[in-house]
Amino acid sequence: MVAHRLDEITPLMANQIINSHHHRTTSLGCWESQAKPHHSGYAIVSVSIGFTTNLHLIALIADNRHGELKTALGRSNFDVSHLCHNRTCFNPEHLIVESIQHDGYRQQEPVGVGKNGDELL
Repeated sequence: MVAHRLDEITPLMANQIINSHHHRTTSLGCWESQAKPHHSGYAIVSVSIGFTTNLHLIALIADNRHGELKTALGRSNFDVSHLCHNRTCFNPEHLIVESIQHDGYRQQEPVGVGKNGDELL
């Protein structure tokens, strides 16, 4: 299971992965990769220890937010959401762990509004 394998990734490893995939920063501050997105729309990367996963999940580990990631992956009603509404973004400042229900409500907010109501950059 990939969720269990994420425990094997240290913040140092995660930062190396992030740095090697950061291709450009958009006007909203989204970090994007040159990697072709998965059919789900998320950027997928191969990890050197033998599995593939979503790049935005690696970004949470790089940002020392592994506990939040465990919450999202350990509960069926929680997920890692993109405040920027950009599934290919892996800027940890644009990522939040929240209930799927709250994400649905937040999806109605304008793009570029952060978790505190401030503008994303």
